[in-house]
Amino acid sequence: MPPRHRGNLKPKAVAPSSPETRLQIIPWNPNPNFTGREKELDQIHSILHPSQATSQTSTHAGVCIIHGLGGLGKTQMAAQYVYKFCKDYDHYICLKADSAASLDDGFLTVARKLGLVAQDDHTKQGVAKALEWLSLTERWLVVFDNVDRYSDLDGYWPSRNLQGSIIITTRISKLYYRASAGSYLPIGRFSPETACELLRKLLGWNDDKVSPQDEAFEDLDGLPLAIVHSAGFIYGSGCSIQEFHEIFRNRSNTRDMYRAGDEMPQPDYDKTLETVWDISLQKLSEESRALLDRLAFLHPDAIHEELLKSEGHNAGHLQNVLDLKGASLISKDVPGGPLSIHRLLQRSLLHRLDRDVTKRHVVFMDVFNSIRKAFPRQSPVGVPVNDQWHIYEKYLAHVIHLSNVVRESDPAIRPVIEFAELLSDGGNYMWERNLTREAQPMLQMAESICDDLLDDDDPSRIRADLIDVIGSFELDAGISSRSSGLRRKERVLKLRRKNVEKLGSEARPESFIQLSNALNNVACGYFHFQRFSDAHPLLRESLELKTRWSSVEKLPYEFAESYKNLALVWLAAGEHIKAIELAEKSVELVDNALGQDNSSFQFFKFIQACIMFCCGELSTALTMHREILESRVQILGVTHSDTWTSYFMVGATQFYAGDYVNAEMYLKAALNPQQRSPWSVECVARAKYWLYKTLMAQQKFDEASDAKKGAFEICGNLLPKDVEIEDSEEFFDQLASIWDGRLTGKLKSVPVALG
Repeated sequence: MPPRHRGNLKPKAVAPSSPETRLQIIPWNPNPNFTGREKELDQIHSILHPSQATSQTSTHAGVCIIHGLGGLGKTQMAAQYVYKFCKDYDHYICLKADSAASLDDGFLTVARKLGLVAQDDHTKQGVAKALEWLSLTERWLVVFDNVDRYSDLDGYWPSRNLQGSIIITTRISKLYYRASAGSYLPIGRFSPETACELLRKLLGWNDDKVSPQDEAFEDLDGLPLAIVHSAGFIYGSGCSIQEFHEIFRNRSNTRDMYRAGDEMPQPDYDKTLETVWDISLQKLSEESRALLDRLAFLHPDAIHEELLKSEGHNAGHLQNVLDLKGASLISKDVPGGPLSIHRLLQRSLLHRLDRDVTKRHVVFMDVFNSIRKAFPRQSPVGVPVNDQWHIYEKYLAHVIHLSNVVRESDPAIRPVIEFAELLSDGGNYMWERNLTREAQPMLQMAESICDDLLDDDDPSRIRADLIDVIGSFELDAGISSRSSGLRRKERVLKLRRKNVEKLGSEARPESFIQLSNALNNVACGYFHFQRFSDAHPLLRESLELKTRWSSVEKLPYEFAESYKNLALVWLAAGEHIKAIELAEKSVELVDNALGQDNSSFQFFKFIQACIMFCCGELSTALTMHREILESRVQILGVTHSDTWTSYFMVGATQFYAGDYVNAEMYLKAALNPQQRSPWSVECVARAKYWLYKTLMAQQKFDEASDAKKGAFEICGNLLPKDVEIEDSEEFFDQLASIWDGRLTGKLKSVPVALG
């Protein structure tokens, strides 16, 4: 797998079409049985629109955080608010927010509906363009539903807009930095009167059949989810409310306590729901119960039925789904759409399966095989697989969820090596999409599985691919994980060599291209340590293998990769003409293969601009960096980390040109605190240091001192305590990945000899 720029081979951006008069994205149908919460709905509106309540002009976007334990109806309340107050908004967008991947998919949908990107675009630029559209649009409402980790909102938070409103539903109580204390809306349980009203609606009962004084409402303890599930059981069994009470009490007294794992333990709450589910599960057929167990291993919000119709599960599938819906155990909001299941029910099902590890393993393997069949494999020779991104996008949430289930299971699930391959394929896709935060724990699990199931020197492609993508993540981050990343790349090279030796005369061209890529990747790892002369023989061997086993016509991107890297080697050797010629050749190849309206071309041009700078062509480099910045804004949007890197490079180049005023402007743009995205802390430290130098040149000493302090504080947290932080441009420049550009060091100093 050659080093490739994140989001390589992206579809061309398209000009925005005329958007719909009103953008309306809401995945929930109106709930005719919605009951109570009128006071809370009005509170939400007052929080989001304080000016309407106080006759004052709003000076910031309104944020309301609906907080409460699972099963209290947070999502339903947010949906009801949208339907009730939709006339107060020109646009409303409801997004699943249980992970960064879900948010990525949601904002991509927004961008596609607005015509900001092509329908087949699955890149990060769609997210950036959707956020940019929000920053320029008025009277919108965004709902972030079911936030599990507040850090997942980083990079997806609308900024620079005073005319928008945001609702967050969450079980997390630590979201204070997103809003003021007055923006919190904790929700509680139903009163017996409201609980009774809801049950009447669900069952179509009159006052004679049920009253708030019935003991069953003490059993259900005002929990909306428990009431809904109880109604499903009562409807299916035909029992009375009094008979239900007797069933509930008998089972409740004989079952174990269940802990759902919420942030604030609520034993009675867990016990109530668990008892309700006990009753409902008892009435299911064996086939319906088996289907429900499979649902516990899939992402709860978008379960595609093709994952459930695997061999041995087709017969009676429709009836099983109807049975589960009738018992209110699952829902299906849109005909033909995906199924959904409540997270607490999933936890309960998994808890039950933990007691029967044999049955649990059978269910796990069944679900794994279904996902494996649907989820594409990465290219065996490291070619980006953007043509299948739409399929990855559809099923990635299930891969992540399945990995989380395995991680949390007790006793542990013993997965097979093919599960590690699935996680590796998912991690590779997430690397291409720059979804770093969620990819790393998944890849670490895959690596642990390989370590458990394979010998240390086993040259399996599964292990080599996995180590390779983890190493790419680590090298891309910067100095904090650079050494580990290089060690992984070197290990991959050993495995690839051993694989070719093991196959002998039976080795196919694919194996030699994998070896070529591994040589190239180790050479790139050496670049991060300024070991350019050590990289040279590896790059020559890599190019020789490509030339022998393929051609520039078949693998233009891979050959461009070789020429780009050789250009850096010759630059370090002081051979500027060779470096410039090879850089031009690499850019020309990518241009011919992909065109210029994609991030890959801009990346190769970015490295070319850095080479021109190091060759002393300051004016040419500045012109190129400005062009790249303009293109990245158009292709990736203003909030993408690569765009910020270009802001930095324009500012830093202007610093060397003596244009300190514009240098300051661009460097501050790169450090804009409004922007939230995975720009590495190494890049932030470097930008702060160059801002310090720029401010000092303008004699803005106080502001310069603050910038320098910020840069040094980051280094203090990033580096070992025994590492001395140097007050030098080269020290801070070398913190960042070499693919974020170089301004100093061996690429711009005394030449080194090449062998």
